[in-house]
Amino acid sequence: MVGSLAKSLVQLANQADEISKGSLDQKIAIKGVDEVGRLSAAFEQMRTSLKSRLDELDVLLDVSKGVASNFEIGKTSAHLLKACLSYGADSARLILKNGYSFGFDEETISFSAGAEADEYSELDKLLIDQMGTDKVLVIPSKPRIRRIGSIKGPTPSAVVAMTLADDATDYGMLWIAYAEPHRFYDEEIHFLNTIAGQAVLAISNSSLFMNAEVGKKRLESVLSSTPEPVLVVGESGRLLMANEAAENVVGLIETSGEGEHIVAGIKSVEFIDFLNGNRDKVNKTGEISIDGKIFEISVSPVKVENAMVGTVCVLRDITEFRDMEKMKSDFVATVSHDLRAPMGIVRGYATMLQMVGELNEQQKEYANKMINDLDVIDQMVDKLLDLGRIESGSVLQLEKIAPMDLFDEVMKVLQPLATQRKVQIMRELTIAQSLEIDADKALLQQALYNLLDNAIKFSPLGGKIALRLQVNPENVVFEIQDHGPGIAPLDIDKIFDKLSRNGSKDNGGLKGSGLGLSIVKSIAERHHGKVWAVSTLGKGSTFFLQVPITQNNRTEKEIAR
Repeated sequence: MVGSLAKSLVQLANQADEISKGSLDQKIAIKGVDEVGRLSAAFEQMRTSLKSRLDELDVLLDVSKGVASNFEIGKTSAHLLKACLSYGADSARLILKNGYSFGFDEETISFSAGAEADEYSELDKLLIDQMGTDKVLVIPSKPRIRRIGSIKGPTPSAVVAMTLADDATDYGMLWIAYAEPHRFYDEEIHFLNTIAGQAVLAISNSSLFMNAEVGKKRLESVLSSTPEPVLVVGESGRLLMANEAAENVVGLIETSGEGEHIVAGIKSVEFIDFLNGNRDKVNKTGEISIDGKIFEISVSPVKVENAMVGTVCVLRDITEFRDMEKMKSDFVATVSHDLRAPMGIVRGYATMLQMVGELNEQQKEYANKMINDLDVIDQMVDKLLDLGRIESGSVLQLEKIAPMDLFDEVMKVLQPLATQRKVQIMRELTIAQSLEIDADKALLQQALYNLLDNAIKFSPLGGKIALRLQVNPENVVFEIQDHGPGIAPLDIDKIFDKLSRNGSKDNGGLKGSGLGLSIVKSIAERHHGKVWAVSTLGKGSTFFLQVPITQNNRTEKEIAR
C-alpha cells in the first residue's frame, strides 16, 4: 500500500515537473477517488487550463503578427477569422459597413471563413439590426435565431456577434456560428472580444493606410503633371519623392538600377547647401546653379503638429531669363555709352550759341532748356550704366561698415540740394551706433543716396525728412520718411520697376529718370535684402531698405548673382 502510494506520488511529481517545463500534451491519468486521485484531477485541470491558455496566446500572437505585417484588410481578415474558428466554430464572418473607405466599390463588404460561412450571409444584415447599440450579441439556439428575421437558407444552431467600433467610428461586426448546439462560456466570449479588438485595430490601420495611399497617389499625380521640378526631402535630408521633371534635371539627383529610373539621392551640392541653410524658413527663395543652368529655388517646411517632418522644394529654370537680362543690360549699357558722344556735341553747340552773337531772352531761355534737358539725359545715362553694372553679376565687395556712417555720408553729399529746397533732414539717434554689417559700401551708399534724393525732390519747400535705423536679430532696416504728396495705391507696387515714375507732379519741377528706385531694388536684392514703401496721398511716404547684418551664410556664387 505504502509502495503503491509512493509510486503514484513519484509519477505525479514527474508529471508536475514536465508541466513546469512547458510540456502540456501528455494527459494525466486519474486513478481512484482518494487523495491521490483528487490530486491527479487537480493537476490535470491545471494542465488543461494552461494548455488552453497557451493555445489562446499562440492564436492571439498569430493574429497580432498578421495585423502588424499588413495594412490591407483583405489579408489581415484571414488571420482574424482563422482565430475565431479556434474554439471549434464552424463559420466566421467579418462585415465592414463602409467599404468605400477601404478602396472597394461596394458600401458593405464581407469576409468569411468556414464550411458554410457564405451560406449564412443573409444573417449579416439581420444580426446588425438585431444588435443595435449592444457590443455583444449571443443567440444560443436555432429557434431564437429564426425569430430575428426571415431566413431562407440554412440556419446555424448558435451565434455570437461582436460590434467593431471605437470611440469615433462604427466599422461593422464580427460574428461566428456553430452548426451544432453550443454553450458559450465567459472564457470564449472574452477571447472573442480580444479578437474583435484586434479587428478594430486592423480596420483602423487599414483605413489610415488607404487614406494615406490615396493622398500619396493624388500627390504623385499632381507632381507628375507639374512641369517644374518638385522634390520632397525628409527631415534627415533623405530624398523622399521627386517628380519626372526633377529626374530630368541633369546633375540634380542620382539614379540607380539597371534599365530602371530609380531615384537614389540628391547629387547637387548647391541644392543641399541651400536646403540645409533654409530648411526651417517659410517660403524661402533663392538661386542655385546646377550643371551650368540657373534655377530659382523655393523651399517650404512640412509640419505635423508643429513638428517639422520634411521640406518641399520647387525649382524653376530661369537660365533663359538670366541670359535675356544680360543681353538687355549689355544692350542698354552699349546704347547708353554710345549716347555720350553725340550728347557732348549737342551740349557744346548749345553752350556756344551765346558766343556766336547776342541772344534775346527767348533764345536764352531755349538754350538753357536744352542744357537742362541734356543734364537730365546725362543723369539717365549714368543711372543706366550704374544699373547695368549692378545687374552684371560682379562679386560684391563686402566689408564691415556702420549703417549710421552711411546715413551721415549721404546726408553730407545731398545737404546742398536740401538747403536749396529749404528741406530739413533729421537723423534720429539709435542705440546701435557701433553696429557693423557686411555690405558693399559703394552700392549701399548709392541706394541710400537715391532714396534720400527722391525724398528731397518730392518734399515741399521747407519740409522735413526723418532718417531712422531699425536693428533686428538678423537684419537692419533703413527708413527714410518724407512729407511729400505721397504715392497713389495703384502706383505703389510699380515704383520699383525700371523707368517707372510716381504719378505726382508736385516735386518742384525737378525731373527724374525713373531708374533710381529700380537701382535701389537691384542693390537690395544683391545683398539678399528687399525694399518697400508705405505711403498716404497728401501726407507723404516712408521707404524701407532691409539688408542682412551678415553675409557669411552666402556662397560666392549667390553673391555674384
